[in-house]
Amino acid sequence: MLDRLLQFKDNSVRAEFESGKLHPRLLIVLLALAGYAIVRWGIVITVTDIFRKRTTDSGVHEAWRGVDVRSRDWPKEAADDILRWLNESFCYDQARPTLKVAMIHDADQGPGLSGIHLHLQVSGNPRKGWE
Repeated sequence: MLDRLLQFKDNSVRAEFESGKLHPRLLIVLLALAGYAIVRWGIVITVTDIFRKRTTDSGVHEAWRGVDVRSRDWPKEAADDILRWLNESFCYDQARPTLKVAMIHDADQGPGLSGIHLHLQVSGNPRKGWE
């Protein structure tokens, strides 16, 4: 049944999802996104990246608190609505209100390749924004 809501770029990303290491709050956000996207827009979510060693980012992927979702093929109206809904529905951290749970950005995959994706993240601070 989960496959009707959530797909994975490849088996390694699926294995990371099934490992049980994903932060529980991030799992809630991801599953809420999957439900919203399919009901509102008929979009089945594809997870493209979960774990990676810290490079230049904040380290949320290495801490299992970040997930990337393919969004390059979404209609702009759907992408804007999903982004708005996620950030209105979930708080990253009340102590840092400028940080968002969701953002769409380009990871710059090189000439002719789209790195545009939806990035989800949750705070490592216990319960911040989840009271």
